[in-house]
Amino acid sequence: MPGVLVAGSVLIGLASTLLMITSSPLMVAASSEANRTQLFGAQFGLNTLVGVVANLAGGYLPLLFSGVLGIGAESPLAYRAVLLVAMAMMTVALIPIARMRALGAQPGDRIVGFREIGPHRRIFVRLFFVQAITALGAGMLMPFVNVFYKLRFDLADPTIGTIFSISSLITGLSAFLSPVLAGRMGKIRMVVTTQAASLPFLVAMGFSPWFGLSVAGFLIRTALTNMSAAVFSAFTVGLVPQRLRPLTATLFALSWNAGWAISTRVSGRIQVSIGFWPLFIITGVFYVTSIALTYLLFRHAQERGDQDIVEELHVDEDEHV
Repeated sequence: MPGVLVAGSVLIGLASTLLMITSSPLMVAASSEANRTQLFGAQFGLNTLVGVVANLAGGYLPLLFSGVLGIGAESPLAYRAVLLVAMAMMTVALIPIARMRALGAQPGDRIVGFREIGPHRRIFVRLFFVQAITALGAGMLMPFVNVFYKLRFDLADPTIGTIFSISSLITGLSAFLSPVLAGRMGKIRMVVTTQAASLPFLVAMGFSPWFGLSVAGFLIRTALTNMSAAVFSAFTVGLVPQRLRPLTATLFALSWNAGWAISTRVSGRIQVSIGFWPLFIITGVFYVTSIALTYLLFRHAQERGDQDIVEELHVDEDEHV
């Protein structure tokens, strides 16, 4: 049985990666530059808000099935019933996807490999570098926020769960504001501004002696940093030709997962040997670096549009990054 569970987890991980890689190019193909940011913002916001409902439902469904089936609420059969409900919902979601026509497909389209990046490599290197630095900072701290609050303020698990549910709700609602801000400020300026505004709240979260101020810092920081996620994703996928967008999403996921994997391992050792306080400083340094690079490398896009920045970033093979 443990082997089956491990195999299932591996398959879920592979499926999640494929979904991450293909969803952005699909949304780009289904939208225009005028409404792309709104689509990405709505998708991110709805995913987060639905996640809040799903988390709450996931906590109560085993109890519901225990009453209906006459079994224990924590029995394997109750959890299997919840998984079957999730599988049924995912199956239903395939229906509208299967009915979609081929978006942007051209006769003779073929699979693009890494060797065909060619003159677009400068874009890929910049995006990979910025994303990896952000992931290094996030992975250093974000997976361990629940542990931090449990150790720092001796919180019970239900209290921590409530904090995270509120965080998801605020994040989902704030995502709907991101297209409005991006339209008024420009995509890159909006990304840089919201990321920079989150830094004081990161400090409050980590170093405040008061529980209320620390939690408020966590909630506001999470909302601000995630507001820009959908906008930056829409911006990056729109930088390259359509045939390279799946590859762009692949590199985007690879850079994030690589940075996250490295930093979480380092973070564990720091927690054991020193504690949590260095993690907030290290995360802040990575975030400041990422913010500065995002502005320096992509600042002209907010004034001249995506297509102009594409032309600027395309270089000959002999030019260095």
